[in-house]
Amino acid sequence: CSYDFARAMFDETLEPIDYDASAICLRTYGLPSATPEKLYTEHLFKRLRPEELYVESVYELTGLAMRENYFSSPRHCLINIDEAYHMTSKPVGREMLDITAHDSRKHGVSMVLASHLGKTDYALEALKLIGILLVGRTEENGALDNLEWGGMHPEDNQHFLSNITEHFTVGDFYVRFFDQIGHVKMFEATSARMRAASNTTFTAEMV
Repeated sequence: CSYDFARAMFDETLEPIDYDASAICLRTYGLPSATPEKLYTEHLFKRLRPEELYVESVYELTGLAMRENYFSSPRHCLINIDEAYHMTSKPVGREMLDITAHDSRKHGVSMVLASHLGKTDYALEALKLIGILLVGRTEENGALDNLEWGGMHPEDNQHFLSNITEHFTVGDFYVRFFDQIGHVKMFEATSARMRAASNTTFTAEMV
């Protein structure tokens, strides 16, 4: 493997990923991600840096492999995609999410997506199949769009807007469970180690 950052995918001396492991975490911290414009524009795509190609490849190929493995697993499996706009704005990511959104339930697989701007980042028809939507604390610029995207009817529930911009704290969410809307509070883990991990901004030194 010519690039150290790509060893996880191409170095045959490393053990392959165990897709039956309790959890699989992909880390590309510090590597640049190609913009949608670069992927959709031929001359820009041909000039992608190796790091950009790797980031796109590792998420998409591993995601597809996870889907194939999880769809045949006897266990209930969860695919969790944070900063999901990296997937929803790009061609292969959109294809993967489209297939997963349509077929995951009948195979006992759950999919969780997280992003900052629901209306913009989830403009994918297949994602309308997701029946549980949550909106948490949001900056004022995207707050109304998030409530509208989440089907929270902010025109009839005007206090929702001030709550998510001013009053909500960590763990507060409005949730739409199909046609029902409620307010939930998610508590932090009782484990001090897990709390420290969830409250820490990731750095390159962290393992």
